[in-house]
Formats: sequence, structure tokens, C-alpha cells
Amino acid sequence: MISAIKSERSSLLAGCQNERVALYPTASVRELLAGFELCDRVLCSDGGQMHLAAALNKSMVVFFGDTNQELWHPWSGKYHILQTTSGRLY
Repeated sequence: MISAIKSERSSLLAGCQNERVALYPTASVRELLAGFELCDRVLCSDGGQMHLAAALNKSMVVFFGDTNQELWHPWSGKYHILQTTSGRLY
């Protein structure tokens, strides 16, 4: 789990204390791909992680900010896109 704002990280992690949610911090793309192999579904934001999960044909829930989902959606795998009309994630 990555949060751009370090102070938010603790509260996000605390909210994910569930046996069905696996938090898998990674330090490299290799570790990220290995983590994806352990997952049935991936929850991520639009960006590189989403495209890597799509390459592995993972089922995903993807948060889109103000990115054009018609242009940048995952190109494979099953996915659901969550995007507000304002384009803001918070």
C-alpha cells in the first residue's frame, strides 16, 4: 500500500485489518509482481501497478482520479473502475 502522504499511511493500514486483505509492501517491481501472484484480486489506483496487474490478467478494482479512464483503463483482466465525477480521490 502506498500513500503519497506519510501521515495517512497509519490510518489506512489500521482500516485494512482483515484476514481477507493482504498488505504486501514492496521495494521493487519484482517483489510487486510476486505479490500479485499471491492475490485473487488487486485493489490499486490508476498507474503502473494497474497495468502490471492487467498483464498478469488479475481481477482488479481501480481508483481513477482525474485520469481519462477511456484512454488509460486496464487492457486485460476483469476490472471495475471507481471514479468520482469531480475526479478527486478524497
